[in-house]
Amino acid sequence: MKQLITLLLTVGTAFSSFAQTQKAEDVFKTASMVTFDTNVKPEQLIGALIYYKPGKKDEFEYFQILSTEQLKKYEPVYNNRIIFQSMVTKETVASAKYLAFFSTSVTVTHLLEVVLEDVLDYRVPNFATEPNVKTQTFMYAENLIRKGYQVDFVDNVNYCSLTTRLFNEAKISASGNYYISADAKNYSSTSEFSTKRLISLHSINLNNLITIGGALAGSTLGGSIAKLNTAALTEKYTNKPATSDSGYFVAKTLKLGSIKTLTGEN
Repeated sequence: MKQLITLLLTVGTAFSSFAQTQKAEDVFKTASMVTFDTNVKPEQLIGALIYYKPGKKDEFEYFQILSTEQLKKYEPVYNNRIIFQSMVTKETVASAKYLAFFSTSVTVTHLLEVVLEDVLDYRVPNFATEPNVKTQTFMYAENLIRKGYQVDFVDNVNYCSLTTRLFNEAKISASGNYYISADAKNYSSTSEFSTKRLISLHSINLNNLITIGGALAGSTLGGSIAKLNTAALTEKYTNKPATSDSGYFVAKTLKLGSIKTLTGEN
């Protein structure tokens, strides 16, 4: 049985839809990156180092430096809330980075139904408060920075569920299981909802901390850590501020890094 859905999408509500997308973007404003990569799990990324060469952000690597026992201490916080739900146009898709996956399939003759659910978070305390984690973090980070990498420590991983359905502009009599009416136009869809997993990483950049501590100037690791105790605990480094323009980027894949790269063996 065909289902009829009526949506009054006037110019005013179109702007409202855009505003909602911007609100949904707020979830990722403090993120370093988001990914649809299904080969990694959120729990694999919390407490990990992520690193890349400048100009090659599509070649991201990660490495988990926390032990299995350490990771057991950090249980997920379940949010289970809808943070965005709307019919969006091509323009809105283009303005929302996390919808980039659909940028080629949504044209001026389409509407995309979007439901974004915030499912859960993994968080770890500031690494500077745990001596063993801090020592290991700076040791690996120093080796990577010497090789020209940008290095971050992941202290928050968020998992969202992104559910979508695509509608095509069509006559009301056209074949389709679902219909909507918007701005005096009719749209139909023969597809059911499709769901993708979206993971965002929130991280602390270590390049500035290591430089401030003097590790790259020839200081010993112990001395660098001592100098970093205060800096690493300040809000300036532990809480990346949100900006009006989301600075995160979308990574297609994440590659598990090599221990040899972290230890300076190659």
